[in-house]
Amino acid sequence: ETRGDRQGQGGGHGPERRSDLEPLLLDRSLTFEEKMRQLDTYFEDRPLLVAKRFAQIVGAFTRILAVWRLDNSKPEQPLPPPGCAFETDAEECQAPEPERYRGTVLRDTVCSLGVLFIKLAQTAATRPDLIGDEAAMSLEKLQDRTSPFNTTLAKQIIAEEIGSEKFSEITDNPVAAASLAQVYKARLASTGEQVAVKVRRPGLVDQVALDSYIVRLILRLYTKVFAGADRDYEMLFKEVGSGLLEELDFRREAENAREFAEAHAHIPYLRVPDSIPDLITTRVLTLEWIDGRKLTELPSAEQRDMVRKGIDVCFAQLLSTGIVHADPHYGNMLYDNSGKLTLLDFGLVTRVTDAQKEAMAGSVVHTLNEDWVGLINDYRELGLLPKQPAIWVDKEGNPTGGLGQGYWKPVTREEFVTAFQSSLEADPSQPIVPAAEAVKNPPPKAQIRRKRTFSEITSRLTELSFQYRFTLPEWMLFIIRSVITLDGFAGRIKPPFNTLELPSDAREEWVSGDVPGGWPRGSSSVRARASKEVEHSQLCEIHENRSTGSCGERKGC
Repeated sequence: ETRGDRQGQGGGHGPERRSDLEPLLLDRSLTFEEKMRQLDTYFEDRPLLVAKRFAQIVGAFTRILAVWRLDNSKPEQPLPPPGCAFETDAEECQAPEPERYRGTVLRDTVCSLGVLFIKLAQTAATRPDLIGDEAAMSLEKLQDRTSPFNTTLAKQIIAEEIGSEKFSEITDNPVAAASLAQVYKARLASTGEQVAVKVRRPGLVDQVALDSYIVRLILRLYTKVFAGADRDYEMLFKEVGSGLLEELDFRREAENAREFAEAHAHIPYLRVPDSIPDLITTRVLTLEWIDGRKLTELPSAEQRDMVRKGIDVCFAQLLSTGIVHADPHYGNMLYDNSGKLTLLDFGLVTRVTDAQKEAMAGSVVHTLNEDWVGLINDYRELGLLPKQPAIWVDKEGNPTGGLGQGYWKPVTREEFVTAFQSSLEADPSQPIVPAAEAVKNPPPKAQIRRKRTFSEITSRLTELSFQYRFTLPEWMLFIIRSVITLDGFAGRIKPPFNTLELPSDAREEWVSGDVPGGWPRGSSSVRARASKEVEHSQLCEIHENRSTGSCGERKGC
């Protein structure tokens, strides 16, 4: 355990040294795999350090499993409704005590393990098929609220990195603290401007390096125990781990924010804080200060407006710019005093190609119209579906949820299409019907009910992705996470509404082709199809429902 590690937990007041591993982890010329191989060599010579941390991690997860099994022995009780996946005092959203207790243990334990496990858990929350509905719902409420480290140490880091004389004042306590960094409100000595100063947590590089090594070690052990399991959990770790290494470098965050702001400059109600170029290093980031409120702090009318703008920005990222904010939980969204949506924390941004935007645009149209066969074709264009459809089965050939030992059993295209369509048309509270059964006994049309929410559709898609042989790419998961957040909140607003039925400026611009910078080549054919499929009367009805004015006041009606 290094001095930096102890300080990272809040102790110690000496000067914070740079980690010996920082040049390796922040080197942009190396791939993630190359960095991990060098970490293997580094930690193989430090077995005691690895053993101590390994014991901590195993002990933490043993406690989770013990509490989970203990509570599971009690009579089963219903979970909160889907719209209650966020903190609330509403009576209808209170979970039964057993679920609440073990969910709290799960979240608290994950937070205690540090930033890598928090990031892994936040990603796992989008995979209820992998960890179960209750665990996923518990992790959806996971808030990164790690205890702050010592302010004296933070100010020493600021002084060492950029010089304390740059600020005339800095708050004594952080205004926000998380496992990666904490933020102070300060004032520039040169101009008197209020700014936000973000300071990376001490010892974080060493912690991320060690935890990455141990997680990969656990994954290798898992692969040996379940030798027949063709489930690439290492890919999930690679996505989270590589993104986290990018977030450790605050220079990259400033670059991402500038790129995102320039790409979305045509959206008048979107705001991205400006950075101060001369006051940025790998460990300190200085940004303009923006006063604003979180979604939970707004009255219902402003919540509705913020959700609408958030959905529009999500579609703009997918359909127009291809520059995607990769950590879009509602803690990174503010509603400023002028009614603009402010996005924070650009430590990780991903990019979508023109071909992916084109296919995703088609999938949006097909999702809005619940054309699941069309959605399958879009997924095929995106390269998500294999040439030979298959289902994960156990040794006896029985379909499973995609877990445990087994193998991929080929199915016909008809079986796959029928199972896919039947699953998305069925009541979302019911389990997925196996392919063979779906072909023989498709669900009756009477079961097809109201238009589904985005959360319901996503839950089905993630279940299908594990039972059948296709995967959702990380750029799609980032947007899905953002829309699920807003979709869940939309269900709580009085009166609740379906985000997929919102009149999206981005979708209307896409259909009309009126987008700054133009659309990718070939998108005109999909727009033409969308113009026919998204009915004129449906758009007008939606506009009338959200506005007291006439339908004709909005473009497209």
